[in-house]
Amino acid sequence: IVFNVRRPPPSYFGVTPKVGMLAPQQTTTIYMTFSGRCSRIPDDLVWLYSIYQLEIDENAATGIKTEKFSTKTIRRVWQLVGSEDVANVLHLACVFFHDSKKGRCLRRHTVRPVPELDEAGMLA
Repeated sequence: IVFNVRRPPPSYFGVTPKVGMLAPQQTTTIYMTFSGRCSRIPDDLVWLYSIYQLEIDENAATGIKTEKFSTKTIRRVWQLVGSEDVANVLHLACVFFHDSKKGRCLRRHTVRPVPELDEAGMLA
């Protein structure tokens, strides 16, 4: 699976890595940062990070694995395939809390997998 992370529009939000590849059962850490003062906060106090995921074949995976220090091939895969509708998108909320104090604090959120349902609404 190759992934592509889209950050919220203001430049105060950052994400590392923006693109990458995961093998089955492999895990990775995506760092999402906020720096600066946000001049425009949405009414619901939520910005969304969107993580787009594509399944790729073995040929594309081999080409990506050979580039250890570059994301050129991953970006090319996204240029070729990513213009179509992506079915597997994970939205993560970045929430501003009314009671937050100034300082550097981190609130860890765990994302649980979403169960897949069939057309009748039953677990697949």
